[in-house]
Amino acid sequence: MEDSNLKLDFARADDVRKINDLLRDAWLATYPNEELGITEDDILPAFDMSKIDEQKRKEFFQKNPPGPGYWVVRNGDEVCGYMKVRIQPDGRGRIQGLYSHPKYFGKGVGAILMKAALEYMKDCKEVYVECTAYNERAKKFYMKYGFKLDESIKTPGFVLVTGKVLPEQTLIKKKL
Repeated sequence: MEDSNLKLDFARADDVRKINDLLRDAWLATYPNEELGITEDDILPAFDMSKIDEQKRKEFFQKNPPGPGYWVVRNGDEVCGYMKVRIQPDGRGRIQGLYSHPKYFGKGVGAILMKAALEYMKDCKEVYVECTAYNERAKKFYMKYGFKLDESIKTPGFVLVTGKVLPEQTLIKKKL
């Protein structure tokens, strides 16, 4: 059920800390995995703002003015969703990240972002996303939009700062 206060917007330089906090909370709610030995301590270093050059991230958004590719969903001043997408040189679309803050899971944030992504990449021959293999909620979400798991594609996984690896799978949506 979509909240009528949720608004799609382009990410801006002053969103850097809010995006970082959203990603940290989403990762902590999703990626710890006892079986793989992945703990919160493996995840947290990636989001430690004391080790992240906030100014560099702000400069990135200042050099790359708001526009397609980096979106947020806002609820007032709060950033409750974030997405990074791009069109590859080979004409394929790639969702590089689509995240909702955990307190907004199931409230329409992902749907708002996905609709924007698919509209932006409507001329792509296919759109793909690499998803953590054990993130069943995300895989179900992507499949709802017509993505299919392609087990023929082997991905190296996402390497955390601590060296542990989040196993990934690729989901593909053919010609939109």
